[in-house]
Amino acid sequence: MIKITIIIPTCDRSGTLYYCIKTCLNQDYPNYELLISNNASTDDTEEVIKSFNDPRIRYIKTEDKLSMSEHWEFALSHVNDGYVMIIGDDDGLMPKSLNYMSKLIQQYKVDALMSYNLIYSWSTKYLFYKNSNYFLMEKTDILEHLANNMEYYPELNILPTIYHGLVNIEIVKKIKNRDILFFNSILPDIYSNIILLGEIDRFL
Repeated sequence: MIKITIIIPTCDRSGTLYYCIKTCLNQDYPNYELLISNNASTDDTEEVIKSFNDPRIRYIKTEDKLSMSEHWEFALSHVNDGYVMIIGDDDGLMPKSLNYMSKLIQQYKVDALMSYNLIYSWSTKYLFYKNSNYFLMEKTDILEHLANNMEYYPELNILPTIYHGLVNIEIVKKIKNRDILFFNSILPDIYSNIILLGEIDRFL
């Protein structure tokens, strides 16, 4: 059974963070942790996190306010094993989603799993899956397509990603050993799409 770490980078958004944490703790998967990284918040973020008093939560905090990419890099540096996912502090996980993703990863033996069929409703702050279909993507099949359709939506949105996806931390370490930083861009979510495709031949 793989270990899963869900990273929630947060800054001064304790109101949405509270509900995000609730969805992440409403999981029946036995081998995961919730790593919440507080980017020097000035509101009651720390109090909200500690109010859950749940052993699955690991809490870290930056000393000073960091940029988005720096903060994500800081949080990611605290993950050592298993698979990792980053979600926003106004996002959430559906019940049983970790169990479902873990089974797929072990069944297909892939280093990354992502979903491009996510639907947001910003008025209610919910994130949910449109359907439960899945398929394998091969790097060789997708590169030519991307060369001719280089737009973020929907083209780059079907690449492996650590944001709302699961990635083997060993792939992240391999990139960091070469490039020092994993999020070497001011757009960490989009950048991770592209850099991961360079290291992953097939993903789900």
